[in-house]
Amino acid sequence: MLKEPITWQELSTHNTEKDLWIAVRGKIYDVTNWHTHPGGRDLLCLNAGRDATQIFESYHPLRANETLKKFEIGTLLKSEHPTFPPMSPFYLDLKTKIENFFIEKGYGPKYSPSMFIFSICFISLVFVSHFAALYFLPQSFLLSIVLAAISGYATAMISLMPVHEGSHASLSRSPFIWKLVGASHDIVNGASFYMWLHQHFLGHHPFTNLSDVDPDVHTNPVDIRRIKPKQEWFSHYTLQQFYAPLLYGLLAVKFRLNDLQILMFLKKNGNIRMNPPSLWHLSVFIFGKCFWVTYRIILPWLVLSPWFEEMLPSISLASSYPASSFVFGSPLLTLFCLLAVSDLITSWYLAFVFQVNHVAAPVVWPNVDEQTGVVDMDWAELQIRSTIDYAHDSKLVTFMSGGLNYQVVHHLFPYISQRHYPDIAPIILEACRRNNIQYLVLPSFFEAFKAHVSYLAQMGKQINGWSSIKTHTD
Repeated sequence: MLKEPITWQELSTHNTEKDLWIAVRGKIYDVTNWHTHPGGRDLLCLNAGRDATQIFESYHPLRANETLKKFEIGTLLKSEHPTFPPMSPFYLDLKTKIENFFIEKGYGPKYSPSMFIFSICFISLVFVSHFAALYFLPQSFLLSIVLAAISGYATAMISLMPVHEGSHASLSRSPFIWKLVGASHDIVNGASFYMWLHQHFLGHHPFTNLSDVDPDVHTNPVDIRRIKPKQEWFSHYTLQQFYAPLLYGLLAVKFRLNDLQILMFLKKNGNIRMNPPSLWHLSVFIFGKCFWVTYRIILPWLVLSPWFEEMLPSISLASSYPASSFVFGSPLLTLFCLLAVSDLITSWYLAFVFQVNHVAAPVVWPNVDEQTGVVDMDWAELQIRSTIDYAHDSKLVTFMSGGLNYQVVHHLFPYISQRHYPDIAPIILEACRRNNIQYLVLPSFFEAFKAHVSYLAQMGKQINGWSSIKTHTD
């Protein structure tokens, strides 16, 4: 046992697979030799050197506390980020009800064979539509644009299904499957799964809408948009409801460039420190970037370029493409046009799906006690009050949004596959009703989108707060 409590700075130095400490509820645990962790070593390494309280409590059954006790070695003096009060009776009761639900049904919360089928279909669709767009280019540039848009849609669905499920360990019970489907983000989408884990799994979910911690709402002193009451106002925010949704189209490019910036320079995503990547994650990162650039840009360019035809006429297709097939007669410019269409569709699709859940009115931006660093509400209550759901009665919307129209369900129980959200939502809704906690469900995605745009308009006004933005102290 450690003689004295240690600081989060010292805890952060124990963040490798061979020196792996975590903190939960002020207690420090040395799990370096815990090789039978049900979530595998990868999830332990991600949480290494951190206060993992919210991830531990939201992912594990209540009985898991007993397992953890045997690894206890000391206490944490102060946490790096804000902490939450102990689990409320509401949350404890809700966890018990959801655990019992799956026991009664006779299958696990990660059971979802359909997710594998959809994942394979969408991954295949990305490649088929991408190369089909090139193949049909001589016949119809418009058809190629449509196929590029389909490729963009399929890319977004990969992010919402296998990648998202993999990042929450909710697709099968196999840690290898989580890493494998996560790698599709690198290889097919060109964006790093490892960096996504730091943003989403380690940042957004444990600290939803905590303005100084949640990477999803991280802002610079002068930013493109104003989304938080505490942000200083600048004149360009006045029109943000018009230009911000358009700029969401750059999301895919932003993620790919941020990956490189974080890995090589920043070493953190917002205020979430990046742990040293394992050989697997580093290899997937490098291979994924190279593969994406190759199949998306280099290979099509070479096949279509006239100068390449002179080198390898048996491979090149340039002779079958008249100059009129290309934008301004340029194969490279044409490829970038198709890629731009694909990326715009992917970016807008994902940005709108994610933004309407948390950056809309009414939402809660929690307060943190400056002396204790404790958030002024229970973690489970924050997940409900900082989130908007929509279209619970639409199976089509549930499919098209990757289950994120049940965002409250997903945040409270991230380890559960999206396939089960419609089944357990009534349990949560009833528990919220009995405990007088507002669970907001809008009738459609269109209403949720309007709420987001309206919120941008309100936050763009020259004020340092807005009466419709709720805090727990209201």
